[in-house]
Amino acid sequence: MFTSPESPAKDAVAYHRDLAVGWEQRYEKPAFRARLRAFEECVAGRDLQGQHWLDAGCGSGTMAR
Repeated sequence: MFTSPESPAKDAVAYHRDLAVGWEQRYEKPAFRARLRAFEECVAGRDLQGQHWLDAGCGSGTMAR
């Protein structure tokens, strides 16, 4: 992982970039599948057409899709 004492912001970006590489595969684990099911239950039956949602810092965008 990239580290630079003079730039903590770059450290944070590098950390999250490295974390994001395998994020999608985490949805194969039971805990992540449970999160996805809970989210799907919350939005089930709702008309989401034309709405804008912000998926900020939530991994690979699985829930936004």
